[in-house]
Amino acid sequence: MLGYEITPYKTEILIAYTDEHIIELYTKVLDFYYAKGAPFSIDVPDVPTPQLPSAYAIMVIIADKTDDPKKPEIHACSFATFGSDFSVQLVILYFGNYAGRYFSY
Repeated sequence: MLGYEITPYKTEILIAYTDEHIIELYTKVLDFYYAKGAPFSIDVPDVPTPQLPSAYAIMVIIADKTDDPKKPEIHACSFATFGSDFSVQLVILYFGNYAGRYFSY
């Protein structure tokens, strides 16, 4: 992420909880600027936490909107899985299937 600028009202953060489907999706357009290479932190205290099943994943993406709403410029992505029934492949599959719908504002 240090190789990209955070641009007000262009860069956004997406937080998704998922199992076989998206359980909860949170988006926030960032309203501050950080120069390329500058360390930063983002505080999002208003993210709701849904009722979660025993196996789920959480994914966080930072991306810029582009002229093509289905092709955001993704700068950073992180995820974690919880529960023995969940795998990295499922996170990629489930979130990947949903991402196109999310990014088509």
